[in-house]
Amino acid sequence: MNLIPMFASTIETGDNALFREASERDETHYGNSWYYIVQAAGGIGGKKPGLKYCEPDALMALGLFERPTDGAECVHIVRPLGRGAIRKIPELAQEMERKCKMPIYVKNITAKQRDYLLGHGFSLVEPYPWNPHAAREDDTFPGQIIDIGQTLGSLQRSTPLSRKYRKFLKYYDEPTHANLPDSAGDARAVVGNFFSGRRDVTSTPYDYRSMIEYPAYGENGKDYFAYVLYVSGMPTGFVVADRNGRESVGVYANMANYRDFPGMSEFLLLDLFERAASAGYKTAYLGGSETQEVFRFKEKFQPVGYEDMHWVVRI
Repeated sequence: MNLIPMFASTIETGDNALFREASERDETHYGNSWYYIVQAAGGIGGKKPGLKYCEPDALMALGLFERPTDGAECVHIVRPLGRGAIRKIPELAQEMERKCKMPIYVKNITAKQRDYLLGHGFSLVEPYPWNPHAAREDDTFPGQIIDIGQTLGSLQRSTPLSRKYRKFLKYYDEPTHANLPDSAGDARAVVGNFFSGRRDVTSTPYDYRSMIEYPAYGENGKDYFAYVLYVSGMPTGFVVADRNGRESVGVYANMANYRDFPGMSEFLLLDLFERAASAGYKTAYLGGSETQEVFRFKEKFQPVGYEDMHWVVRI
């Protein structure tokens, strides 16, 4: 199915400003970011590149994927932005169906947006899960919201997180940083190491290609954070986060070599929080989780709130 002649165009590097502008006007936070949307639509380039639909009051990304449950080709409409976006989706779905009938998933939407689409030809996703192990991918478990100052302040007390943090600093050299894209090769190495030998994840190293190669709009370390963390000169962590509000940042990748460096997973996020706090951010959105194990890991950082995002499907 070729969506481009119908209404969509490929996502290009310069579109990061377009998505930043739309995200600034968005009523929610997590998932309205360039990093999340482009990755979730298939990235830039490749055999099935991410696409965008753009009108003055509607911006959304689209991707073509094969459903893990049965290999069926499906359309993903990702994180619609703008006042008119959610009302435009039923019309776009009908247009797509006239060309070629296939399941259409709309992902990372609010409960209000979900209810609107349920009244306009869409269904709950659970009876038609995208993935047999995580019906809504990383929206299967609620997203956690972190008060950065509160979490960093807890490091001054004796807590499991603070003890792990201090133990890491005691046993390893002071970490150093290198921003992307200069550290792109090392970022790919960290991602490859993370996935090596793991069979309990539903994503692949390829899913992080766009995050490594195509930066968000603005200044690294101020408007977004994308860097590799080194311990003893070795690349041991990779993190990507993007502004999704005036004082809030969304975390979209935090991968660590936790096998060789115990405590690295926790340290990597705390390091990001410290850098984000220095840049004036007060809240961090860790997003949802595919598994309960990942959800429990994020609970270590003492969330102050939760945000449940939803999926719907049109079969």
